[in-house]
Amino acid sequence: MILYEDARSGRLSIIRFYDRRIRRILPALFVVFGVTTLFALWLLTANDLVMYSRSLIAAVAFVSNIYFWKANDYFADGGDPAPLLHTWSLGVEEQFYIFFPILIYLFARFFRLTLLPFAVIAVGVISFGLSWYGSIRVPNFAFYMLPARAWELLAGSIIAIPFLPTLRPWMGRTLAALGIAGILVACFFYTSKIAFPGLAAALPVFGAAFVVYGGLYSGGGLASWLLSRPPMVYIGKTSYSLYLWHWPILVFGAQYFGGELSTAQALVLIALSFAAAVLSYHFVETPFRTGAVLALPWKRFSAAGAAMAAFAVCAQTLILTKGLPIRMPEAASTASAARFDRSPAENECLVIPKQSELPAPARAERCTFGAAPGGTYQVALWGDSHGSAMVPGVVAAFTARGQSVRQITLAGCPPLLGASVGVRDGGYRCRTFNDLVVKELALMPKGGTVFIVGRWRNWLGSGRVNFLKDDLSGAPSQEDSARAFDASLDRSIAAVRALGLKPVIVGPVPEFLKAVPGCASRALFHGFDASSCYRIDAAQREKLLGPAEAALARAQKRWPDVTFLMPASAFCDVNGCDARIDGRIAYRDSHHLNQTAAKILLPRLLKAAGYATSGSAALH
Repeated sequence: MILYEDARSGRLSIIRFYDRRIRRILPALFVVFGVTTLFALWLLTANDLVMYSRSLIAAVAFVSNIYFWKANDYFADGGDPAPLLHTWSLGVEEQFYIFFPILIYLFARFFRLTLLPFAVIAVGVISFGLSWYGSIRVPNFAFYMLPARAWELLAGSIIAIPFLPTLRPWMGRTLAALGIAGILVACFFYTSKIAFPGLAAALPVFGAAFVVYGGLYSGGGLASWLLSRPPMVYIGKTSYSLYLWHWPILVFGAQYFGGELSTAQALVLIALSFAAAVLSYHFVETPFRTGAVLALPWKRFSAAGAAMAAFAVCAQTLILTKGLPIRMPEAASTASAARFDRSPAENECLVIPKQSELPAPARAERCTFGAAPGGTYQVALWGDSHGSAMVPGVVAAFTARGQSVRQITLAGCPPLLGASVGVRDGGYRCRTFNDLVVKELALMPKGGTVFIVGRWRNWLGSGRVNFLKDDLSGAPSQEDSARAFDASLDRSIAAVRALGLKPVIVGPVPEFLKAVPGCASRALFHGFDASSCYRIDAAQREKLLGPAEAALARAQKRWPDVTFLMPASAFCDVNGCDARIDGRIAYRDSHHLNQTAAKILLPRLLKAAGYATSGSAALH
């Protein structure tokens, strides 16, 4: 509203606008950055401190939404503490306020301001379309990035511009009440299974818009009475500080208390968040916003630039010192190192999910390990990221005998011919890739070995996007997914054998409830018991592995002369499973083996199965 009125009166000043933003946003934000960094030095492990420092640089530059979008990689540790994660929305907001004042200026200078609402609506409709499409196809982009979020801010902008019709009081009261109802429905009935933002975001966004728009004309009513109560007004005044403080306090509280928060602990941290917000509002926000501190604009701009540079230098120093690992006991450092124990070739040889074709021939050479005269290879591994994690073990078992190993892997796609993986795959990527794999395998000499490795539990109905489909599938269901699994695994085995090659099926590795290295290193760093990081009980094993082990048991009955290797036998007993092998952490997250473990495990499994790794003999 202020920008629009300034433009209409010919007083629009971009500098004055950003001066107001500095007074409103930066002082409390910089105090939070400072306090958060001190607590990060105290509570975060070296690796977590490095990641925090990277996020601090992004947050200082108001691009943390881009950072967290990019940082959400395929092997991200789901348990990584991110005290500044909430600043992604501030990044979106500030990026919006780079472009929106320019849009107003252009219409005021070169067009007519009366046309501005139509431009706002047009951009909002496009952004909403991106949000809806992106929430299905590229959900991380849709969640974090301005193009898919701009419509939410533009919904408020169209209300601020005098464009919408005046409402009668009863209409305003009704609209505001409906808006509150919509917000409450979203709060209490939305779950993590709902694609967001997309269409689901319309309910809370337009609910808030209805409250504001209806409240302008309501002249009272339930919504006006509720939101005008002194406690609600005060919460509104302190809401920015509460937004800034609540997330770091909850994250560091979880670190301090050693994991999941109890109800009592959570309530204490929420109360602490409110207390910090009140102090921040009265002693930081208000003095700067009213001009009592740094009264001249040039002083505010200079102080803001200096503070941003200081935080960036501090963060970069922590990155260059690798998170000051000297703060950590040796056991915690050793546990943390397991997460980085992966094949150096994985970044190149594990095709990322956005790709749909086999690597180019040049890459094929770099993804063939061991002696390979004329570019041939006697052993291939076909699979997804679990297959890629197993490659070092296959290489260790075969290259010592003079055989070469070829890695052919696509993250997120099971080595199952004729099957696609529901809405995630779009119905084509995995099927296309696997058809190309068979053509690649046809280049192998007869008698070669093909390891078929996948995260099998992912494709047996553990979630709608993971349902398998083939040409006989109807509506997605767990039963049909299991049928499609059996049929497509049979097709993969048959295709390998038809080429005169020997298939070896590798069963599932145990999966754990938390990323093992991160969980263990944090527990050891803080002096807590790390045993829960390494263990799942028998019931959890059955829940996580049972469907996959049952499916492979069925396949083994259908193919009695094919070798099946079951890694769980090395980790599990009747009481459950342990994430260590020979006393060392075997995982780099919650379900991918690290390189050291693969090199130990795979040769042992082959030996136990009586499978010779020489070129001529294989016992089935």
